[in-house]
Amino acid sequence: MTAIYLLILGLLSGSFIGAVGVGGVILAPALAYLLGYELQVAQAAASFSFLFTGVVGTATYAQRGSIEWRFVRWASVGLIPGAVLGALANSVLPTRLLEVALAAILLLAGRRVFSRRDRGQQFRSEFRWRTELIVGLGLAVGFASALTGTGGPVVLVPILAALGMRPLSAVGASQASQVPIAVFASLSFAMFGEIDLQAGLLLGVSQALGILVGASIAHRAPQALLSRVVSGAVLGAGLLIGGQVVAASLT
Repeated sequence: MTAIYLLILGLLSGSFIGAVGVGGVILAPALAYLLGYELQVAQAAASFSFLFTGVVGTATYAQRGSIEWRFVRWASVGLIPGAVLGALANSVLPTRLLEVALAAILLLAGRRVFSRRDRGQQFRSEFRWRTELIVGLGLAVGFASALTGTGGPVVLVPILAALGMRPLSAVGASQASQVPIAVFASLSFAMFGEIDLQAGLLLGVSQALGILVGASIAHRAPQALLSRVVSGAVLGAGLLIGGQVVAASLT
């Protein structure tokens, strides 16, 4: 029965990842609070599953010309060491602190995009940023993603959208960024902690199928609508996890 739940969870998450780039955030909390996994083990399994979503998502968005490859190449220079350091920190920090970190990242990122006043703005056709800043952003995203088991897009998508990258391109870049994060975070989790490979495989395969559905939706939706969905999803996830932390601290 657990395998069925994992497949359903992965399909839902993958559809959301493919559409708005942030569906992976539901995996670790769902595994921990609904299926009884320890939070660190849940985050490790989720990180491993993102290797599948990253490969499929990258191929899907690249085929449609929706990936800023210059950004992805330079971001990966920082993503890799960031993912290793984040996985190491995850293995030694207490569960409650990890929950607080995850909620804080989501609330800050969601508020940043959701508070934008220029809903009708023209997004940049090309995204140009200094190389060292892209590497630095990659380092921070890799660390935060591995630390919290979110896989990258939930942190990266709202940041890129807030900086002016078209939402569709932001989701595409986040898909490609998942691959180095997932590979090196998973290797690090295997060295420093524990990975439930069976859960990760079931989630990964079903998420990969869901991504195909979500990506098709994303390429048909208006850009302004996609931006609002991204911001609302990120903020909602942050409020949910933050509420769980507060409720647990009061009991």
